[in-house]
Amino acid sequence: MTVHHIDYKFPKDILLQEYNKLFDSKTEIQEPDSNRFSGFYLMWNTDVTKAIAKEFVDNYNIPYKYIVNFLYVEPDGFLPWHADQENSMCAVNCILTEDPVAVQFKDGEYFYDTALLDVKSLHQVKNNNKPRVLYRITFQDEEATFEKVKGILCQK
Repeated sequence: MTVHHIDYKFPKDILLQEYNKLFDSKTEIQEPDSNRFSGFYLMWNTDVTKAIAKEFVDNYNIPYKYIVNFLYVEPDGFLPWHADQENSMCAVNCILTEDPVAVQFKDGEYFYDTALLDVKSLHQVKNNNKPRVLYRITFQDEEATFEKVKGILCQK
């Protein structure tokens, strides 16, 4: 399995406020020499979003290095099959918008509110006609495999 649902309540209202502050500074994600990604943007973090991530990580005693950001997919945007790069091992995603589409992995389609995803596995997102916004904590230690982080989350 490539998705593990998490029963953790992130403060979505606060996260959406922070997302709105960052929206104008968003960066479109593109592959070099390719136009495969369509309508996919990244926004980094604020002191508030970093503190929220730290609270989550501390709550579960997760010992791995991580980064925090927001991802935005335009209405009808498309992220074709890909595995995340730049040391991304797995990620906790929290969907902040209504009517989210499923993330598709080779082993199936998954709808979630908050979940740990194996972003090293091939996955794609075909967005609907609504914006898709998510808050994301990406674990970047080589040892922070999906299975190890899932094991830590299941101990709580």
